Amino acid sequence: MLLMEYLDGSEHAIDVVIFERKLVAAFLSDIGPTNYPSYTGTVTLMPSNLPSDKQAQLVTAAYQCCNEIGLSNGVFNVEMKMTSTGPKLLEINARMGCGFTRNWIKRLYGVDLMKCAMLISCGIKPYVPKLPPVEFLLGVNLIPSEHGRIMTNNNLRMVLNDLQASGDVILMMVGDEDAESTQYEQPFAKITVKGRNVDECRQKLGEVCGKLNIETKNYRVSEFTKYL
Repeated sequence: MLLMEYLDGSEHAIDVVIFERKLVAAFLSDIGPTNYPSYTGTVTLMPSNLPSDKQAQLVTAAYQCCNEIGLSNGVFNVEMKMTSTGPKLLEINARMGCGFTRNWIKRLYGVDLMKCAMLISCGIKPYVPKLPPVEFLLGVNLIPSEHGRIMTNNNLRMVLNDLQASGDVILMMVGDEDAESTQYEQPFAKITVKGRNVDECRQKLGEVCGKLNIETKNYRVSEFTKYL
């Protein structure tokens, strides 16, 4: 058994690029609640919707945490909560964020985290342009127990293909939709929409979830996105 202190507040992922103990860049995303009572992730938003001062606190805290444990060169993924008493560390991964993270950051900021990691490993400081993103990305995870049918139902698959072809959604497969459903099941795909602001993203994702039957009584996407 692992007993941990409960931390209030919102959850966030910070991907930091560090070269010779100096912060080169940081990319912040907001993470929605897990699908209680499981701990499976649900929705993600990038860039963050937090006020700029709280974003700065999270970036500074993530960078300092990496430095304190000796992560002085590389690309690292830090998960934190912004609590009522400030940033609190959840975990540090000595690698870039998983799955969709690299693609999202390339699209929004024009920065390839893999290239950054390779340059740093060769002793070269990566150049990271300071380009403000012009859109938001909001993605929802699909899990086998609730959404496996989307890939096997011909009608739903046709709708999904049409949404992809029109550019209304971005589909990224990250696992097996036929995986056995368990208490600890992992997402097999992420469906993402883009928008000029968070409200537009919520609306678009709601429409997509309605067309593909993603929202169910056991998977309330409309509730998850309220936290972002």
